[in-house]
Amino acid sequence: MATILMVLAEKKVPSKYEWIINFLTLGRRIKIYKYIRQKYLQENQFILDAGCGTGRFVEIADATWVSCLGIDISENMLQQAKMRFRGRKQHPPLIQTSITALPLRIESFDIVICTFVLSELNLQQVQDSLRELYTCLKKEGLLLLVTESKPESKMKRIFFNCIRIPAFLVTKIFARIPKHPVYDVKALLEAHSGTILEQKSYLGEHLTLIVYEKTPMR
Repeated sequence: MATILMVLAEKKVPSKYEWIINFLTLGRRIKIYKYIRQKYLQENQFILDAGCGTGRFVEIADATWVSCLGIDISENMLQQAKMRFRGRKQHPPLIQTSITALPLRIESFDIVICTFVLSELNLQQVQDSLRELYTCLKKEGLLLLVTESKPESKMKRIFFNCIRIPAFLVTKIFARIPKHPVYDVKALLEAHSGTILEQKSYLGEHLTLIVYEKTPMR
């Protein structure tokens, strides 16, 4: 549900997106970002935030002595991100482009992070995005994905569907945003060469952080 309503906020009220996404995730978004910063960010890394939105993670990464590039397909989101760095002599680069066809060098990033994005895409777009993100990642680099997920327990799945279906109807009626299923991202990653190092659930298993290490093809 959170991802669907985030799309609605992005389309209709981009200036309120930051508040809305934090509210919908009950503050877990910032908690996830801080967890990533503490566990995975190191000095002198080159990081790509694919689907950076309003630039919150770019801001966090920029304060951790790493170089971070933020990209997003939405001009409205990038405008909000640029306002975040307003008044600074230097700020991280922010580029408007799609993650399904990245104009970036292959094997150029130590870490690629993609949060709250894949659930907005259809299956082909998800597959294309994972291919592009994997390609621009250095060997033994890390791909960090935060996406909507289906709870494993039956009761949690029932609750999940009870809130997701009405949310979809609201967005369909008022924003004409298509609904996409919740994909098994772990299964889709099997098309590439790598290892899942960590999987961490949030919001009663409705959100999942997946940490994937790229390994060279043999």
